[in-house]
Amino acid sequence: MRQVARDHVPEPLGQQAAVVAGGVFVTAFAGILDLGSGEVAYASAGHDSPFVLGGGTGLRQLVTEGGPPLGTVEDFRFPIDHDRIELGEVLLLFTDGITEAENADHKLYSSDRLAKALATAATIDAQHVVAVVIDDVSRFVGGAEQADDMTVLALRRVGGAAAT
Repeated sequence: MRQVARDHVPEPLGQQAAVVAGGVFVTAFAGILDLGSGEVAYASAGHDSPFVLGGGTGLRQLVTEGGPPLGTVEDFRFPIDHDRIELGEVLLLFTDGITEAENADHKLYSSDRLAKALATAATIDAQHVVAVVIDDVSRFVGGAEQADDMTVLALRRVGGAAAT
């Protein structure tokens, strides 16, 4: 894996002014995936940890030391965490609009429910995993109005020529 130049996220990312009138803030997850080795270096600014599914490890979330949402702590140095995505595994990133989606009874979808949906999802391709999440959230929410963005991104690591 290529060496990450620093042990922490460089400026200006760590200093972005994210808190605005009304208490709105920005969370973020940034990572670099080495396609040859599967090594991933990543940092989290108050963001939900991505899930990894498939492969021999079953369902898990990336472990992160993390940090606060962007701009909420002046000069915060976001730590870089490391993991590996194995061949056939899917890395699933999502916004809090997924886990905080509300149904008509004002109950939240939750990380637990997302994990249950992912635990039974086939990892045949990344698009299928996204469809499983969107379908489950849609069934849960029903006709309730959407209050936040709902974004899902899935990457499936597949084999190929070794990186040189």
